[in-house]
Order: sequence, then structure tokens, then C-alpha cells
Amino acid sequence: MENRIFISFILILSLSGFAQNSTKIVKASKIYSATKNDVESNFNSNLTVGDEYFEKGNALKETDHDLAVEYWLIAAQNGHTGCKEWAEKIANEQFDEGNKIKDTDRNKAIEYWLNAAKYGHQGCKEWADKVANDYFEDGNKFKDTDRNKAIEYWLTAAKYGHQGCKEWADKVANDYFEDGNKFKDTNRKKAVEYWKLAAQYGHKGCIKWINDNNN
Repeated sequence: MENRIFISFILILSLSGFAQNSTKIVKASKIYSATKNDVESNFNSNLTVGDEYFEKGNALKETDHDLAVEYWLIAAQNGHTGCKEWAEKIANEQFDEGNKIKDTDRNKAIEYWLNAAKYGHQGCKEWADKVANDYFEDGNKFKDTDRNKAIEYWLTAAKYGHQGCKEWADKVANDYFEDGNKFKDTNRKKAVEYWKLAAQYGHKGCIKWINDNNN
């Protein structure tokens, strides 16, 4: 299992840098994919890219707000004025919130700053990029001597936005999610173990499922 994780990571870098609960997690993933694909396929008009993604976000704001936010951020990056102003406002608010507690709750402050980076705060983006690269390099130092430690560093790099580590973590998370699905009807305990591993690697559906069910 550990070897598969490492091999998956190397491949990604070389290429680009109980019964009802189990049903919920599978359905959530399928609904997300189906909804996203449906929205994507229904927007190929003469709108600008910014306007197109703004409309895509609007179509999802009541059913999948997280995905709507992803689209609105793409709209902002592509010049949509309303989305740019919205993203800048949130970015500055998150940055300020982090500064307020930086001396009393560093971990919470980091969460705020990472969110500010997500919404486009330039200073936070540069800081997050630097930290991400540092953790990536730290992981590389241990990849041949302490695999678990290397994986911890790479997962932290992914948290800070390192693209290669994010792609690797997403792949491993999805692999564990699918492994869990294979056992959901025959060995629930084993399925849960896989879903918990998927959550550790950032699978949103598994994280939500675990939080909802206190597993």
C-alpha cells in the first residue's frame, strides 16, 4: 500500500510537476461529478470566459456552493468585474482576520491566510507558494529514508497549494475512495479504513462523511 502511494506520487511529479452512510458517500461523489459535467456541457455560448464561469457558479450556488465558488474564482481570474471585487473583498477580510490572531492562535491564522491566498491575496499567495515549496523539498529529503515522514511533508505542501503534491494527493485520495467502494457491501470495516485514508489525503466527500458520522 505504501509503495503504491509513493509510486503514484513519483508518476504525478514526472508527468506534471454504515450501510446508508456508505451509500451517501458514493452518491455524493457521483452527484458532484454529474452536476459539474452537466453545468459544463450547458455553457458553450458567446459569453466571455469570465461571464461564462460566473453563470456556471450561479447555476450551482444553491446545490453545491463550494463548486460555485470555484467557478466564481475562475471568473474573477478571467476578468469578471463583480467576481474580482467579491474575491478581493473576501481575500482582504481573511488576511485581516489572520492578522488579528496571529500571536494567539497561529494555526487558525494560517487557515485564514490560506483562504486569503485562495481568493487571490497576492502576499498570502507568495507566502503560501514559498511554504509549499519548502515542504515539498523537505519531503524529497526523506523519500528514500523515511517514507512516512516524506508523505507528511508532501501532504502539507499540498495543503499550501503545491500543484504537483495536490495532484498526487488527489489521485491517492480517489484511489482509496474507490478501494473502499469495492468493499462497502462485503467488508464494511475494511471499506471504512480505506475511506478514512482517502480523507487523510483530502477527499472532500470522505471528510464530510466522517465529520457527519463522527467516525
